Amino acid sequence: MKKSTKIFTVISRLLVGCVFIFSGFVKGIDPLGTAYRIEDYFIAFGTQWAIPSALYLSVFLCTVEFSVGILLLLNVRIKEVAWLLLLMMLFLRVQHSTMHSIILFPTVVALAMPLNSPTGKLS
Repeated sequence: MKKSTKIFTVISRLLVGCVFIFSGFVKGIDPLGTAYRIEDYFIAFGTQWAIPSALYLSVFLCTVEFSVGILLLLNVRIKEVAWLLLLMMLFLRVQHSTMHSIILFPTVVALAMPLNSPTGKLS
């Protein structure tokens, strides 16, 4: 592997590791706040039956994120950690995108609707 590629790989690994450590740490400081966000996702996806598990998922998520960040920084089990990172990022990205489309779509439609009268009120 070329030296520039190796340097880029190491810097990327350290940067992603720091991001995951920071994210896990922030979620670990306020697990109840994270649980409330998870509950919002459950409500948006119509899975209210899972709301009682939100706090446990919150603690689990912050633990996994922090641990993955530490493993990346220490360069331990990189192949397994890379697959776990890929799965986490794909799942959380799809979930995040879907949540925003559920919340933002009515707002975008309302903003795109033309106003029919010069007073600015809908007729």
